[in-house]
Amino acid sequence: IHAEDGHAAVSADLSINKSDSKDPVKPGSKLLYTLTVNNLGSDLAESVIVTDKLDVNTTYLSVSAPRGWKCSYAENSGTVTCTSDRLVSGSSAI
Repeated sequence: IHAEDGHAAVSADLSINKSDSKDPVKPGSKLLYTLTVNNLGSDLAESVIVTDKLDVNTTYLSVSAPRGWKCSYAENSGTVTCTSDRLVSGSSAI
């Protein structure tokens, strides 16, 4: 607890892991990236934003948003952005 204002500190601790399959991938073949976001903290994480800039040699096909998440792709920057209002303590989104 903060002695000055009496409010407890929020402790959301987010980690992210990115994996791919097939590895190695041949030119022209499909590649699947999987991003896993974990809240390792003791509190709720709010207004979570995950961005993933794709390699310039990668062609975007689609994104599957986990339940409670919204995802979009910005072609001009090659960036996939996923957002969620919340990620509870001890949970993951894939």
